[in-house]
Amino acid sequence: MPTKLDGSPRSIACIVFSCFSVFVWYADYLMSTTLGRFLNPSAIPDWVRDSLAHDIHFPLSVLAVAYRSLAITSVICCLWCWRRESGLVVWIAMLLTGLVVIVNGLRFL
Repeated sequence: MPTKLDGSPRSIACIVFSCFSVFVWYADYLMSTTLGRFLNPSAIPDWVRDSLAHDIHFPLSVLAVAYRSLAITSVICCLWCWRRESGLVVWIAMLLTGLVVIVNGLRFL
């Protein structure tokens, strides 16, 4: 007998996409803040700082694209689950997707 805790693969995928998006966002946040503090001291010559900033920009942009695309995928899965299914797992997926949207929105501020 199925219970309300049983989730469909779509709702579980939505939860996984949401959690992974928050994880990648956190990795991007840690890299940008740590490297930003490292590149600010005036003891580093300008040419070294410019070279490091140029080399660091590409991985940070890839991480930004990754967490945003995971967030979009999570929103699409969440909307699909919300329209087709019901239950506790779908509500958890919706809450996590809302958290992902808020996190991505705060990054633009």
